[in-house]
Amino acid sequence: MRNVFITALLMAEPREFKEPVKQLNVSSLELTGFEAPPGWYGFVPASGIGIIRRAEVETAIGMESLRRLGEPEVESRTPEHEGRRLIRCEGGYLILNYQKYRDKDYTTAERSRRYRERKASQRDNHAPHRDITQAEAEAEAEAEAEEKNPPPLRGVESPTVVRKKADFGKYLVDHSVSINDPEYDQKTFDLIRSSALRSGMSYTEAKEILGRDAKWRKWKWFELIDSQETIEFPDTPSVPSLDDYKHGITTEMAAQAFMTDAGLNNPKTYVIVVNCIGSYMRHKPGSTPVDAKEAIQALWTEYKKSDLHAKCSVTTWLGDSANFLEPDTWRKKPKQPDTAKPVSGHKPANPTPAWAFKQRPE
Repeated sequence: MRNVFITALLMAEPREFKEPVKQLNVSSLELTGFEAPPGWYGFVPASGIGIIRRAEVETAIGMESLRRLGEPEVESRTPEHEGRRLIRCEGGYLILNYQKYRDKDYTTAERSRRYRERKASQRDNHAPHRDITQAEAEAEAEAEAEEKNPPPLRGVESPTVVRKKADFGKYLVDHSVSINDPEYDQKTFDLIRSSALRSGMSYTEAKEILGRDAKWRKWKWFELIDSQETIEFPDTPSVPSLDDYKHGITTEMAAQAFMTDAGLNNPKTYVIVVNCIGSYMRHKPGSTPVDAKEAIQALWTEYKKSDLHAKCSVTTWLGDSANFLEPDTWRKKPKQPDTAKPVSGHKPANPTPAWAFKQRPE
């Protein structure tokens, strides 16, 4: 049963259902009477046989596993949905506790550190040999893997993390909700969650990113971003202090949106963009991170399309704050000449003599 469920987890994709989802019998099209409430679930667009074949188990065992996963379980550690984990629905299967597995923290750095310290202490004290547990063996193997493939430097995120954050920030910026919208709270809440799922992030990760800004932490619904409960929203927005949605976008999110628009994924360039947006906001008080991002992006586009004689890369261009704080410094540079001058020291080849074209007599 475990192999079948793990296989379904790997095949699932996040999907939001606006209406209750009715459960079908595993071996027939009859309804069981159970309905999953509206919300986000893991949807497996495959038949039971497809999941079983992917799990490489016998058909009879696989069908029995699918049936048991869709039945109530009194002793389950997950009381939601009466202990059901995987149900058959129209078009495939539904993983009811899919978000729980997405939000799990699978990092083992701390556990590996404790294991290495314990091993060093044992060597120092000459402790007698004892059996190693499976968790310790896994930690030792992971520690050896980290030595061969060390993680990114502290303070520099991997390109994958930068891409996820960039996608998250860009989607928030592109689909901003007006503060005057009577359904601001609900639309913003749904926007944050959908942006997280679209960028491959969990609700907890999205909450952590937004929590870096005090304005988001003061929002009434901030603590419920990663909650599994059904939330009822009032008609009146709860954040009248935000005159515009742009003020809720952090500098990091604006930088991530710039990275996505420019097609960049270098972590070092991301740090430079964050510093540039901060410099622009300090140079022009009252501007928001979105204003700074749009202004810098517009100037970079103008620079790329200009007919300057020599141009630099976006990283080099951003490294000099004068390029976007005082754009006239490069606008007045000499332009590309119409005709290229001959390189000094090179002379044209001598003309071919006429005798070279004469034919020899037969």
